[in-house]
Amino acid sequence: MIELRHVSFRFSEQSDWILKDISLEIGRGEAFGLLGTSGSGKTVLLKLIAGLLEPTEGEILFQGSRALKNNEKSRREFAKLIGMSFQRGGLLDCFDVQENIDFVLRELTRLKKPQRREITEEILRKVGLQEAADFPLKSLSGGMLKRLSVARAMVLEPKILLLDEPTAGLDPITSADIVKLISDYRTEMGATVFFVTSDLSVAFLLGQRIGLLSEGQLQEEGEVSLFKKSPKKEVQYFLKGAN
Repeated sequence: MIELRHVSFRFSEQSDWILKDISLEIGRGEAFGLLGTSGSGKTVLLKLIAGLLEPTEGEILFQGSRALKNNEKSRREFAKLIGMSFQRGGLLDCFDVQENIDFVLRELTRLKKPQRREITEEILRKVGLQEAADFPLKSLSGGMLKRLSVARAMVLEPKILLLDEPTAGLDPITSADIVKLISDYRTEMGATVFFVTSDLSVAFLLGQRIGLLSEGQLQEEGEVSLFKKSPKKEVQYFLKGAN
């Protein structure tokens, strides 16, 4: 579903490489978790996959082809293929809860207001925010903001879900709820999930395969059970340091 071929990235010719020669394949319906310390380039890689940044070298394919975004129609189709939840939500403070969902539907579909309202109510019900539909964002807890961000990413039923630190700053119970929400969506929709996290417990619960990004390179990747047993010093250092 997603293929990275020798992807490298830096912001300019004068700057250091943030990512170097990363190749990775993520299958349809698979959940892949990317671990790494703060500043390791996890979010940059996520933004490359989302099309918010372009690789300096290499290419990224979706379903075997490069994503075309050379006109408004192709950009809209790409936006429908991918749903993204940002680390800090990426929500619009000037809108209330339901308006944040409706904004996506209004911009990327031709649905009439009654249809958009029905879809908005349904997705808010799924994430447990139906009672908060008219709440301003400043009144929401951290967990509620995460739920809203994930709901907005899911509302168009994308085939690919990209999540940046989906449980950062949340208590264990709320984190478990978010993980279940994402896992249920993947199962129901057959969606591919790519997420970055610094939380080992979240990575092992949500991911089927795990990778470790360090010094701009993918040091290891594999199924969770094999990843835990990796002899690579970078992996064991991260695992021990996170416990």
